[in-house]
Amino acid sequence: VNAVRTTLSLFELTTEIHKYPGELSSGQYQRVLLSKCIVQNPDLILLDEPFAHLDQKLSLELREEFFKILKDQEITVLWATHDLNNALIFSDKILVINLGRIEQIDTPENIYKRPQNIFVADLFPFSSIVFKDENYQCFRPESIKIHSEGRHKALASNFQYIGNGYIAQVHFEDNIYYAYTEDKTEQILFDFLQDKI
Repeated sequence: VNAVRTTLSLFELTTEIHKYPGELSSGQYQRVLLSKCIVQNPDLILLDEPFAHLDQKLSLELREEFFKILKDQEITVLWATHDLNNALIFSDKILVINLGRIEQIDTPENIYKRPQNIFVADLFPFSSIVFKDENYQCFRPESIKIHSEGRHKALASNFQYIGNGYIAQVHFEDNIYYAYTEDKTEQILFDFLQDKI
């Protein structure tokens, strides 16, 4: 009983203890399910998209809360997800699987910045894979800087608004790159930065 009350307290559910499941909000109900995972202090928890049906704001709040509790309790989590942002934010290690084959096991930073093959490099939205002879390079949007003194001329198109600017396609030398831009200027100047992959 003490373990249950302690776990409910961690998830801020002590005032909801007498409610029936149908009386709980979706966030409270999800907290109950997650608290059931850790009440017996397991060594390992397997999660399969546990936050998928929640709205984005609530999902983020619950994930932050849940993973802080797990870290404090020193519980290991194996989390199956297709959400790459979640994987980057909340993981210590990421295992990338393609058709049952392990492609890479690494830190989130290395998965993003140092992918071991094209499959891993191309997982992330707005990645540009450019082939040269037998080799390839991967460019992330932050690999390209659009500015008035850029050395390369290009055409920008297909602007997608992302809240503080746009992601645009940059057409240059028969390749399409993605880059961040503050406005919808089509004729642009840009530079490649050194952090291409």
